[in-house]
Amino acid sequence: MFKEVLEEIIYKNDLSQISCPPLSGLKLKTIRKTDMTYKRPELVKAGNDIEKEVVKAFEKVFDKEIGIYDDFIQLGGDSLDAVKIKFLLKGQVDAGIILKEKTPYRIAQCITKKGL
Repeated sequence: MFKEVLEEIIYKNDLSQISCPPLSGLKLKTIRKTDMTYKRPELVKAGNDIEKEVVKAFEKVFDKEIGIYDDFIQLGGDSLDAVKIKFLLKGQVDAGIILKEKTPYRIAQCITKKGL
């Protein structure tokens, strides 16, 4: 139950509900997604319904046209984005798989194998 509530809070980007001890003396550098440079591969459209569903979730999160070989991390994705994609895919795949497999093509393959 706790995990589902935490994922819902993260998905809504409402981190004010989470209390953390102060990180005194720790300096953190924030890297904005727009700071990252990434030479995207040629845009390849989704070939089947599962790939289309994964690409659609990526496009919603990243607000741009996505091909099946675009890399989640190189697009600027992080763990919060992975949780959002998990919710958009209705839990068909865990956020950890999104972080590991990285491309809509490979994520779609995992969903296909899971469904067998």
